[in-house]
Amino acid sequence: MVEEHAVHPWTEAEFTKAIARAGVQPRIIADESDDYCAMVVDAWSESMKSIDGTDLSPEMGRELEREGEYWARRVAALKADVLRCYRIAGVKTS
Repeated sequence: MVEEHAVHPWTEAEFTKAIARAGVQPRIIADESDDYCAMVVDAWSESMKSIDGTDLSPEMGRELEREGEYWARRVAALKADVLRCYRIAGVKTS
C-alpha cells in the first residue's frame, strides 16, 4: 500500500498565493526539509533503541512496521526533493 488516503501536497508557490488571497503577507518562507528529515530519522532511531529487546505483541509489531514504512516513504521523498517541508509565517494585512 502506498497511502491510505489520497494526498495533495501544495508547492511553496501555491501555498504562498493561497494565503495572499486570504490577506496574509508572508514574512518567513524557509525550506526546512533537511532539518525535518534529520529530525524524523533521529526520532525513529531513538524510538527503536527504546524498544530494543522488548517483547512486542504481533499487533504492535504490525503497527510499528506500518508506521516505519510511512515515515520511510516521507524521508525518501524529502531526500529526493519530491516532497519539501516549508515553514511559512505571515501577518494578516487588513
